[in-house]
Amino acid sequence: MYIRKNERNRVGIMQHDADVCDGISVLLMENDRDMCEQIEAALRASGYDVHAFRDADDGLKAAKAKYFPICILDLNTGGLNVLKSLKQMHPEMHVIVISSSCSTTKYDVINALNYGAFMYLENFNCEEIVVNVKKAASFYRMKKEKEEIAERYRSLVESMDAYVYLIDRDMRCVFANRKMLSIPGMKNNIIGMKFYEFFNTYSAEEMERNLRHVFKTGNALSYVTSSDEYGRWFLRTLSPVKDSEGNVIAVTVISRNITAFKEVEKELRRKNEELEWFSYTVSHDLRSPLVTIEGFVSLLRKDLERGDLARVYADLDIIEGGVRKLSAFLDDLLTLSRIGRVANPHEYVNFGEIVEDVLKLLDAKIKERGVDVIVADEFPVVHVDRVRIEEMLQNIIENSIKYMGEQKNPRIEIGYTDDEHEYVFFVRDNGIGIPADQVDKVFQMFYRLERRTEGTGAGLTIAKKIIEVHKGRIWIESEGEGKGCTVLFTLPKYDQNNEKKS
Repeated sequence: MYIRKNERNRVGIMQHDADVCDGISVLLMENDRDMCEQIEAALRASGYDVHAFRDADDGLKAAKAKYFPICILDLNTGGLNVLKSLKQMHPEMHVIVISSSCSTTKYDVINALNYGAFMYLENFNCEEIVVNVKKAASFYRMKKEKEEIAERYRSLVESMDAYVYLIDRDMRCVFANRKMLSIPGMKNNIIGMKFYEFFNTYSAEEMERNLRHVFKTGNALSYVTSSDEYGRWFLRTLSPVKDSEGNVIAVTVISRNITAFKEVEKELRRKNEELEWFSYTVSHDLRSPLVTIEGFVSLLRKDLERGDLARVYADLDIIEGGVRKLSAFLDDLLTLSRIGRVANPHEYVNFGEIVEDVLKLLDAKIKERGVDVIVADEFPVVHVDRVRIEEMLQNIIENSIKYMGEQKNPRIEIGYTDDEHEYVFFVRDNGIGIPADQVDKVFQMFYRLERRTEGTGAGLTIAKKIIEVHKGRIWIESEGEGKGCTVLFTLPKYDQNNEKKS
């Protein structure tokens, strides 16, 4: 017997270790009654949850029913076959093999270790057993903590709204989250592949250069790239993964699609440009009629003093014209401010009815200029704010009439094409056209191709805002001066449930 009786006196000393083991379950298989009781008592004193069995079959049944991180197995209790069975059931189990028999040979030790024993103890005492169980418990806890950390990391990575993957020094992918694997066309077996085998060739060169930089310097790197054939923008962060000696062994890539942010940024930039143009135009166009009014008020006073009634009436006509111009300008400003804020209920209406109503309103101007208006035979039903869309179409057609120039046979054509998810309408004329360098400017607030043309120049700006409120697009195509132009705009299709088709 290798357990001394005075070992029982040491049990109390081990009480302080109770909080260290955290109640880890230990399977004890020892056929000797006294030895089994003493080992069990020592382990329980240290806070372990001990399940002791003197029969090998009973111990194996317990191991099958419940997982034990640690097992203490006396070779006299079933021998190496029990060890093999335990490791087959639970390969991760830490089995401490003990032997109290003098007949144990070095081959028994070698075989036990080959079969996966965590440790082999001979000529042991209870204190030694507790110390080695602590070692096994430490390994178990460290492994469990690593697994928990890995699971938390995996959960975090999988929950991120980003493409996350890990590239090793051989430029091979060793991990990819579900979002990465869900990319249309992405191969599910990218693990182990060189990154440029599945990476977009459009930006592979840039990516490889940045990866090598992180491997070389050990510093994280972030950059924004638009290297995508679909016009998307990505923010990529490359972070080094280092071993215990500080060597970079892999790079974690986190790639976020920031196309929406870039579009917002682009829209804000455009709005700022519009605001600058607006400030300039308002200050100029408001000042112009005010200067006119101010000047002719002064002349009016002098003409009144002279009693020159003819000049007085002429002065009043000019002042009245300035007031009308100022009033029209302010009306357009008010209209622009109300679009999107003040709206009429949307309704289903055949676009042909809208065309018909607008042409009736403009009948006098059309006849006065002698414009031949060609209208498509049929139009689709749209879901719109009818009042605003009629206002928009009226502005576009009035613009076409206004800029016919010296055209002897003025013509306006109104029609549409059916796209997959939207209708594309057009108003085509054979007027003076638009110079290529001014096509993008015509929708600017109060922009006019010719300053002498009547009106404030807000017509197309108003039309653009109305279309944008309806989730559509508007643009102009022109082959140049003297070749007419086409205004195109889109309206989304809606199904019978009033849901936008996508």
